[in-house]
Amino acid sequence: MLQVTLLISLLLVHHTTLSHEVQKGCGEDAQLRCSEIEDHGPDRDFVAVTWYKVEKDKWGILRLKKDERLDNTEKYDFHREAMMGEKYSLVLPRVTPNDSGIYECEVNAKVGGQIKGSRVQLTVHECVPPTEPTPPCSVMDMPIARSLASYGAVVVVKIVLSLLSIWVIRIISSRSQRSNWCS
Repeated sequence: MLQVTLLISLLLVHHTTLSHEVQKGCGEDAQLRCSEIEDHGPDRDFVAVTWYKVEKDKWGILRLKKDERLDNTEKYDFHREAMMGEKYSLVLPRVTPNDSGIYECEVNAKVGGQIKGSRVQLTVHECVPPTEPTPPCSVMDMPIARSLASYGAVVVVKIVLSLLSIWVIRIISSRSQRSNWCS
């Protein structure tokens, strides 16, 4: 009997369910819906909607009172930019894998009412830098006539240098032979 009483009291204090999962690519904007509002309509009797990121602790992100304008959203000391969207949804611009996790939308009831909430699992895929295509190798086609002329010029230069070397060697050797005869 004690267990049943404990279970009922826990259910009455705070009711939160994991409503859905959202998957986004790196750099995309994520809009997390508050299913407690969407499922029961905005005419539902409540005081405010508060968004949290649930890790070891709950980190407050935003809070907006019912019937307030979006620019009156109360922002908590959260580590990144966040905005309240339509139907009390949470908008996280340009998400990264660090934003992955469980987010909770808490609908604060009037006095005597039940606080209800819904959770959303956000999964952000890895950031992969876009690959740039490798430019094709630039190969220059030379016409056959130009290639033959270039090779021909190299051959002529080699022949001239060889003949010049032979001529210099003959001059040096003939001088050394003359000096040997003279002595």
